[in-house]
Amino acid sequence: MIEALEEANEIVFFGHSINGMDFPYFKDFFVKQSQSSQNFKRKIITIFTYDNESEEKIRDNFREEGINTRDLMSRNELTIIETKLLNEGDEHEEKKFGTFLSHLQEDSKDAENQEIKRLEQDLL
Repeated sequence: MIEALEEANEIVFFGHSINGMDFPYFKDFFVKQSQSSQNFKRKIITIFTYDNESEEKIRDNFREEGINTRDLMSRNELTIIETKLLNEGDEHEEKKFGTFLSHLQEDSKDAENQEIKRLEQDLL
């Protein structure tokens, strides 16, 4: 899993707690993404969480684990989307979610175009 996180350009955490029991699986990744290193690769990180309280717990956990949240956010494109507010029609959360969906759409089109080019090359 660590290799997959390091190779990925975009990572989405949905339905996973980045607190408590699950955090050890992701700690090294978040530490690396918050520090300067020769092998650093900027990533798009989206975290879906339930509400403001759960978002604060995630931020608190980062701090408790020695992860500088400002560095993490400045070195990556980090977005936290609160699903409760999104479900309630909160304009700010809807905008973040819309950006997330648009980016997924763009990635899908890029992947489709790459596959078409690969198939065209195979046919030649």
